[in-house]
Formats: sequence, C-alpha cells, structure tokens
Amino acid sequence: MLPEWLARRSKWSLGGKLLAEFRDDYRTEMNMWAALYAFQNGDLDKATEMVEAARKTNAHIVGQLLLKRQPKRSNEQWVAAGSIEEAKAHSVQAYDLWRALDGAEEWLSQFPRR
Repeated sequence: MLPEWLARRSKWSLGGKLLAEFRDDYRTEMNMWAALYAFQNGDLDKATEMVEAARKTNAHIVGQLLLKRQPKRSNEQWVAAGSIEEAKAHSVQAYDLWRALDGAEEWLSQFPRR
C-alpha cells in the first residue's frame, strides 16, 4: 500500500498529500494511515478523529496495533470489512511504524481495544 511505502521512506509530506487527495475513499485502513500521518505531524486532533473513524468500521483495529508482538501475515485470500482479520492485516503493515514514533503507542492506548 502506498501510504506504508511512503512512511517507510520518511516521505511524510508526500504521503499526507496523497491521503488528502483520496479522503472520500477512506475506510478502516486509510483512516488509520491518516491517523499515523497526522500523529507524526503533531496534529493530535486530526489523528484522534481518524482513529475514531477507523474504530467505527472496525472495532479491532486499535487492539491489534497494541499487541505485545506484531501479528504474523495471514494466508487468507481476502478479509471481511470490520473483521479481526482486517485489523490484523493492517497491523502487519503498520505495527512497527506506530512504534517508531515517539509516544505513539502510549497515545493509541487511550482508545478502547475493542
């Protein structure tokens, strides 16, 4: 996914522009990428808004990102929207990126895990 690729290359500004361009297409995963980018940019209000939007479509998303160990990649062909498998799939991509940002794990812990 392009937001992940850009974040891994510290292209935060470019990733933020991309996310802003496709704002109407957001679901769980894109809301969480937008939250990560907003947190990295210091915009905690926007990050909070994006996590809350993601939780509306998948209640498992924060809990998967707060696991002690990064989930392993699934062999599933597809995942259902709103499922724990969807949350695991995103966590496989974003787990280490959240932990690389100072205070992000602690900040995420303010949201319900489910």
